[in-house]
Order: sequence, then C-alpha cells, then structure tokens
Amino acid sequence: MRIGFAIPTYNRADNLRLVLHGLELQTSQGFDVVVCDHGSTDDTLEVTRLFDVSYCRLERTAYDPGAARNTAVQSLSVEVTHIWFLDSDVILNPEAVEHAVTKHLTASPEVIITGRYDWLKKGVRQPPFEGLGIADQRQRTAGWDCNKVVKCSGAALTGNLVIPVDAFEMTGGFDPNLAGSRSEDCEMGYNMRSKGLTMVMCEGIIGYHLAHPRIQTSEEDLAGTRRGVRYIHEKYDIPLKKEWYD
Repeated sequence: MRIGFAIPTYNRADNLRLVLHGLELQTSQGFDVVVCDHGSTDDTLEVTRLFDVSYCRLERTAYDPGAARNTAVQSLSVEVTHIWFLDSDVILNPEAVEHAVTKHLTASPEVIITGRYDWLKKGVRQPPFEGLGIADQRQRTAGWDCNKVVKCSGAALTGNLVIPVDAFEMTGGFDPNLAGSRSEDCEMGYNMRSKGLTMVMCEGIIGYHLAHPRIQTSEEDLAGTRRGVRYIHEKYDIPLKKEWYD
C-alpha cells in the first residue's frame, strides 16, 4: 500500500508552504506528493523546491481544479495504490496519514475516506498543533460517524479525500470540461455513488482550511456552480431543480 498526495494549486504559495510543512509533520511517512501548478504567477515553484515533492505545471485556461487533479494523478508513481486529494489551502493534522492507514486502509483497502474539513477563523493562519500551532481557532464542522462504512452518496469533498487508484479509474476521473466551484465535487460524488463504491467519513482526519483571497466574487462563484450543475445534468440526464439554472 502506498499513498500519493495530489495537490492542485493556483497562486497560493504562502498557503501551499504551510500545507507542505503539515505533510512534513505527519507521524507516518513514506508517501508521495505531487503539486500541480495550474498556471500560477507567484512563488509556487520556489515553494515546492523547499520540500521533497514533485512538481508539474498545467497552463491555465479556466477555473478548473479537476483538470489539475487529473494531471497530478498522472504524475504519481505507478507504485501508488491510494490517491489523497488535498487542496493547497488545507492543512492536515499530524496524525492524518497514520489514522487513515491504521484505522481504515489496512483492514479495508477498497474504502474511500472523506476527511473533516474545518475552516480556520478569519485572520488565523495556522492550525492548533505543535510545529505550526497557536490556540484552537477553527470553526468546527458537524461531527461524523468515523466508523461506519456506507455507500457513497451526495457530493464528494475532494479537498480532503482518499480514494483507491482503481476506484478513481472507475469514476472516469475529473471532467476537464467542467468548470465552476464545487462542480467537480458534485460529479465525483455522483460517479462514486453510481459505481456502488463505499466510503467512511472520518473524524480523525482533519483538514484545516486556510482563509485566502477569493479568485471570484460570491456571485461569480455561485454562477459558476450553477453552470457546472447544469452541465452535469445535461451530461448524465439527471433531473435537477430548475432554480439552479436561474
């Protein structure tokens, strides 16, 4: 078993530095890391050179994190059995990898793991653990049952998601034509469910989401999501509520 992190990024060099440092602090090592730079104009490349990670670059044509994730996956070693999708503004708690392996993957290597996704409060730049730590300043998500394996349903939280390589291939990967915030989460969740895949929502894997300047306004963000939902509807002929189109 080998884990490979696939991290898409765009102009978040400062956050990426903290994310990669968080991986250095993992209590369980021996994983691969690929950062896919989606056309950044900041110091992203220089930041990656500070860490033991692989780097690839995808020229930017639109806001499409799915394409960057696909490219990162293609750059992972053939020895990788499980892909860990991690956003470049999400820092893992130090026990995350160890927890994933010992609590879930060793016994059930076929299971997909959805980690927690906790937003750090505005102005807080570091999560509450030693090595990066200050006081606990997160806005905690709702508690999840971290022991119950269930059939996939709803959107996938691809900012902190562990999926076996063969399961990812079953889903067809991310559609590079799909743009819009959260749209790729919706499609991945739909494909995971349609393939009958199983998942566990894991309380012990915490992703601390760092605040960052928005690439789009909230109105543009919502409009992009609606376009993405409509695209998914037309692609799979899924009935969706009309208000999402307006």
